[in-house]
Amino acid sequence: MDELGNTVEIYYYIAIAYRVLENNEKAIYYLNEAQAINSDDVAVVNELGINFACIGDYQNAIRYFRAAFEVTKEVDICTNLIMCYLNLGDIEQAKIHLELAEKINPEDEILKEIKKLNLN
Repeated sequence: MDELGNTVEIYYYIAIAYRVLENNEKAIYYLNEAQAINSDDVAVVNELGINFACIGDYQNAIRYFRAAFEVTKEVDICTNLIMCYLNLGDIEQAKIHLELAEKINPEDEILKEIKKLNLN
């Protein structure tokens, strides 16, 4: 960090490394540091959602995924939302987001897997 400076990217990649090592609490710490520099970085917001989902804090994960999805409208973030809602037992919200994801990219592989769960 002394050489590269205090940037969002450094904290973001350190956080990813900690997530890969399954140390989600440290990942969240570094993502919060990245957000302190730039709270509008969508990649950081999405990564926070992923890490909260990894520790089973689906409510916080949804909060971050929603914020990221509002900006990007990306199918992968929408499928993350679906899975969080399913883990919380909120089938109605999962169905709503399933419909959104189908409109974005019906050929998405993760979406196809989710559809196999037959949420009807």
